Amino acid sequence: MIDNISAAERTPEILRHIVEAANIHAGDSVLDAGTGVGELLPYLADCAGRFGSIEAVELSGEKLAKAHSDHSRLPLPVRFVLADIEADTLHEIYDRIVLLDVLPYLNRPLETIIKLFHKNLAGGGTVTLAHSVGRDKLNEFSANSGVSRVLPPASEMASRFTDAGMRVDYVEDTPDNYIIRLRRH
Repeated sequence: MIDNISAAERTPEILRHIVEAANIHAGDSVLDAGTGVGELLPYLADCAGRFGSIEAVELSGEKLAKAHSDHSRLPLPVRFVLADIEADTLHEIYDRIVLLDVLPYLNRPLETIIKLFHKNLAGGGTVTLAHSVGRDKLNEFSANSGVSRVLPPASEMASRFTDAGMRVDYVEDTPDNYIIRLRRH
């Protein structure tokens, strides 16, 4: 399963790199969309600082419960929310939205990102789509685990976002990472 193989690949260095690419600052409000068991939460908390806040949204109640159990004592407010980022409406506005290892699970990735970008992102904010392994490796894992969606090259995905009227300001597509950052004007 992609979750298991990605979790094995998620080193602290890779997670720190992803959070650095997300450009999180002290005091930011952050949405960790598809938080899973919350592996990224301590890194997000380090950057957002004690005056920031995090909303950890997850579709799986079991994973969300584990995230809450493991990370509810971070030094800033963390709200754990059971929701489907594709189907449910989130009512908050965030400075930063981060989706780690989420794209292959979305039925409508472009539409979902457009919705989050336009409805939930503050002016000057960013949406960061990231994977803790490179695209080729992720697609291989996906094929072996029955996930039929293939992750296209980051440049191709970035072009789709640009065509949808969003500003792409960072793209990384290496054997170790897949990161696209969108910035709202």
